[in-house]
Amino acid sequence: MDKELLSDIRSWQRKLPEITELGQEESQLIIDYVAQNFVSDRRKLWWWDSLSIKSNTIDYGDGDALEILKSNLEPTDVVYLIVTDDEHEPWPVFKGRLEQLLVLVGEQRYFEFIIVDKRRGFCVFDTHHNTLVYAGADAAAFFAS
Repeated sequence: MDKELLSDIRSWQRKLPEITELGQEESQLIIDYVAQNFVSDRRKLWWWDSLSIKSNTIDYGDGDALEILKSNLEPTDVVYLIVTDDEHEPWPVFKGRLEQLLVLVGEQRYFEFIIVDKRRGFCVFDTHHNTLVYAGADAAAFFAS
């Protein structure tokens, strides 16, 4: 994991007190949940390229992925943010309301991440191809509008 990126994320996380960084054990539980429920080959670097369930993709090009996420997900839902940044696991995981996590992401350089909502049974990957990949509940309808 890029130490500078992680340091920058942690600095911003301290400014947003409702966001918490999970400990290693709890982080691994969230990562394992994604691997078991959405991914066919955990050894792949890009899990979004190895999904085991139906997904939907939107190419946002030069657009704003964070705005797309805000308009398609519930901003007040508590979700997990997995910082993958083109690295193999283990990854740091942060928990908080979506709107606050998107503020945190928006203040960083670009990095790949996964947003996970265990309660609703979905995850969204932001890829280095400027695409969002949604896997899970209601995949066919997600990004349809």
